[in-house]
Amino acid sequence: MTAPETRPDIFDRALRARHRDRMLGAFADHDFLHRAMLDELLERLADVQRDLPEVLLVGYPDGSAKAALEAMGKRVACADPGFLAAQRAGGVQADEDALPFADNSFDLVIACGTLDSVNDLPGALILIRRVLRPDGLMLAAFAGAGSLPRLKSALLAAEGDRPGQHVHPQV
Repeated sequence: MTAPETRPDIFDRALRARHRDRMLGAFADHDFLHRAMLDELLERLADVQRDLPEVLLVGYPDGSAKAALEAMGKRVACADPGFLAAQRAGGVQADEDALPFADNSFDLVIACGTLDSVNDLPGALILIRRVLRPDGLMLAAFAGAGSLPRLKSALLAAEGDRPGQHVHPQV
């Protein structure tokens, strides 16, 4: 009998958490991409006609997303891969592929800007589905392959024949 195959993690979980926490000090000065993603998600949520009172918000640590959802009459639980980021949001530290919530706990899951750096994306999506109630809704936004093409072309042009890798593998 052979041992089950284990895939190495692409992202170091501890380093990912430290990066999430390190960005907190200057988050408001550099949150334009996250703000754009959040605004789009909230706009889409406004089009939904059913009541989704219980929300899990993953990955928006400054409190504005939670406040916006609470202003809509939602009860919001927060999770973030970073300990300090989760603490600032009044939530729990958790990776998306290891959510500590019971099955059927939420009507809505919003993942803003974190799913692109999770080690087990299919596993994360399965767990998100499990924490959703039947007929629940997930809204997610993240930078994927093909995002920021001008930045990519500028980096390639600047580095010439020996480009370095500046971005992790993307979905």
